[in-house]
Amino acid sequence: MKNENKKIKSGYVCIVGKTSVGKSSLLNKILGEKISIISNKPQTTRKKNIGIFNDFDSQIIFVDTPGLHLRKNKLSDAMFKIIEREILNSDLILFMIESRLDNIDFDFINKVKKINKTKILVVNKIDKFDEDKINKLIIDLDIKEFNSIIKTSVKQEKNLDLLINKIKENLSYGPKYFDNDILTQTSEREIVCELIREKVLFYLNQEIPHGVFVENNLFKKNIKKIYDLDFDICCERESHKKILIGANGKMIKKISIASRIETEKFLNSRANLKLWVKVKKNWRNKDIYVNKILK
Repeated sequence: MKNENKKIKSGYVCIVGKTSVGKSSLLNKILGEKISIISNKPQTTRKKNIGIFNDFDSQIIFVDTPGLHLRKNKLSDAMFKIIEREILNSDLILFMIESRLDNIDFDFINKVKKINKTKILVVNKIDKFDEDKINKLIIDLDIKEFNSIIKTSVKQEKNLDLLINKIKENLSYGPKYFDNDILTQTSEREIVCELIREKVLFYLNQEIPHGVFVENNLFKKNIKKIYDLDFDICCERESHKKILIGANGKMIKKISIASRIETEKFLNSRANLKLWVKVKKNWRNKDIYVNKILK
């Protein structure tokens, strides 16, 4: 049950940054559970993921947003609207960068100048880069736009406690929005869809994963307490379908096995998983599909 009597620091923290900068990895590490899929390929996160952190004196609701990228289609436009909305709805903004900045980073910095919210700059992947290079990067930035700067390595779990403490310092006392046992608002069905897409991202090349989404047809426990799961992997072209299936079905079998293992681990249960590949031509520019994916 919620403890309504004790005063705690609470609020919504929006995590923003380019694709592959480590936003989802940060959220998973802080929570100690995998609720967001991870890949080094762009546009891995397509919609917001909420992760709820609780400790003895705080409840921090992290909102993981799609990665900043160049807009190319209706899907990209819708993802940017999610970012803009969650920034405005949040109490605090975490802007994540790494050692190399480009126009996408600077465009965002220029936009947040107009937003009167606490902003923390998180320089990630410090384990990969020379300290002098990181310090020069910070000096070159217009750092007056940020209330604090935290240098982290999510992979090595460096300075994550420092980051949590800095967030707490900048949140107000408020209510506990969720019970302590709630980790995310994302449903099991949605998470399994994303776990399957994560395997597609892992096994296939740069182009095809952008044009893939996963749709659920069946998600239930049978009389033997085993999950019966049926999902469609939807792509944009017949040529992509052939690649997804692979010679003699080898690729889809590989994706299916890896997805089942990850899904059973997540659900803590055995699962009968069936995957099908379907073509939805030019779906990234069709509202019916974009709205369904990002709802």
